[in-house]
Amino acid sequence: MRRHITVKKLTVLFVVCVVFGIVPVSAVDNAISESYRQIDTAFTDRSDSELGAILKSGRTSGNYDLIEAYTMKRIRRLIIASDFKFAEQAVLVVIDANLDNSEAVDMYASIQDALEKQAAYEKQQEDLKVAEENRIEREKESQRKKADKEYKSVKTASGGSVYLTGRDERYSSVYWNACFGLANLMFVSESPHDYSSLRYGLSASFAYEYALRQGYVLGVDASAGGIILPLYNDDKTMMGSLRIVPKISFNSFNRNIFIRAGFESLITAAAGSVTVLQGNFMTPAVGIGFSHLKFGNMKLSGYFDYYPGHVFYENINSAMGAGFTAALPVARMDQIQLNFNVGFTDDVYIKADGVENHACVIFAFGVENVTE
Repeated sequence: MRRHITVKKLTVLFVVCVVFGIVPVSAVDNAISESYRQIDTAFTDRSDSELGAILKSGRTSGNYDLIEAYTMKRIRRLIIASDFKFAEQAVLVVIDANLDNSEAVDMYASIQDALEKQAAYEKQQEDLKVAEENRIEREKESQRKKADKEYKSVKTASGGSVYLTGRDERYSSVYWNACFGLANLMFVSESPHDYSSLRYGLSASFAYEYALRQGYVLGVDASAGGIILPLYNDDKTMMGSLRIVPKISFNSFNRNIFIRAGFESLITAAAGSVTVLQGNFMTPAVGIGFSHLKFGNMKLSGYFDYYPGHVFYENINSAMGAGFTAALPVARMDQIQLNFNVGFTDDVYIKADGVENHACVIFAFGVENVTE
């Protein structure tokens, strides 16, 4: 009977111990789980203040080591994900809560180093981005300037530009220009004989150009003139000129600048009289010229030629000529344009004993085809 009572007491005691032992363990597990959940929420919200409050309240419990360890685990996940900014804030919260946490101090130093490297990398990438944007902007500006030179444009209401056609775009590959000089006023001078004379004459000229698809422009300049009427100092001579000069330009350089090479004849007919002027002078001609240069609504052209034929004349050391014409449009139709031309030509002989100069001002009417 006594033995039965003892076993019964032992059984009751065991049950009491188990019951009173399980309840505290369950309570601890629930408290830790709630702390973990709050820590997860603080990291999700990226709130260092929430995390600080959790750690502060955990200091009063006996489970702080577990809470701190879980917090450090979450911080390491941030570091692996390269989220250094919030990792830095979180580890500072841990250090504030426990200054003896050497692992947190080392982790803070590592995060600082990683942040510096990240900042340096981001600055490098930003510098590269800015440099690329500047390069693209310079390229755009270069293209805009090139387009402004090569294309005709109109301004929009917003201030932008709409490019229409090329500045050098032509409707025809052929260009021609014919002029008739109604008034050629030539002033002739010669030294050392101190000779001068003013004369009147007529002239005609013709220019032709053909643009090849290969990027060349071939053409010819031809002109003829006669100075037939002396206005003062008549020495009974008649003067004239004939020029036939082929030319070529290259689009890769400038389609409006031409290399010239041809033949020129400067005529002085003495008609049996004695004159100090140079007689007939026939020579090859080589030089450079330009055309289609626009100045306002005028179109300019010109040339400079050297006359190597002077080597066949004993009394001439050198000879050369130049010309310039400004064409002012008068009327324009669908395919042709009428111009009023003002030109200037000058032929010079550098003689063994002086200089002879034939300077001429030309007033002419011209007609040309419309190519653009």
